[in-house]
Amino acid sequence: MTDTGRTIGCVVAAHEDERSIADVLTALLAQTRVPDVIHVVVENSSDDTVGVASRFAGPHLVASDSGPQFTEVFVHDIGADPGRRAGALQYGFSLAEGHDVLVCVEGDEVVDPDTVERALRRAMPHGPGNGRGHVHAHAGGHAHARTRSHGHGRHGSWGQRVAWLTLLAAAISVFSTLVRRPHGLKV
Repeated sequence: MTDTGRTIGCVVAAHEDERSIADVLTALLAQTRVPDVIHVVVENSSDDTVGVASRFAGPHLVASDSGPQFTEVFVHDIGADPGRRAGALQYGFSLAEGHDVLVCVEGDEVVDPDTVERALRRAMPHGPGNGRGHVHAHAGGHAHARTRSHGHGRHGSWGQRVAWLTLLAAAISVFSTLVRRPHGLKV
């Protein structure tokens, strides 16, 4: 946690990303505002994504212009998950639940050095105590921010919304599989 009192949890959803995951984690550790925790969630990978990511596991004290920042990297291999990316994100969200902002990064997207800092400003434009946010960051610094209240609100709890988003992502994945196959899904 920084002096602003806002905490950032980062989830990296990885699948067959052994060639890119080191660059992704190096970029996250070089941020102007380092996440307080980074959870790398590897799903359905047969390559060495877990091995490469594991080299980054553990605590990191990062020197920055604003002073030293602490983060810790955890690597989770969830194996063959039928939910694929959605399952990895749901697992990662459950691990980072208590943070003010959740930043999601793909295992093959190297983000700009100020992406996390900008994501924090987008997700919490009015400071701490004004809700919590979820940001999906992309290469090139582009980020989508969604804020959430501390309570249950009209759309249910954060966990319920994550479950619905996971279900939606799984449905999209199945649909895209059907579209790519010329004769539909064969059983």
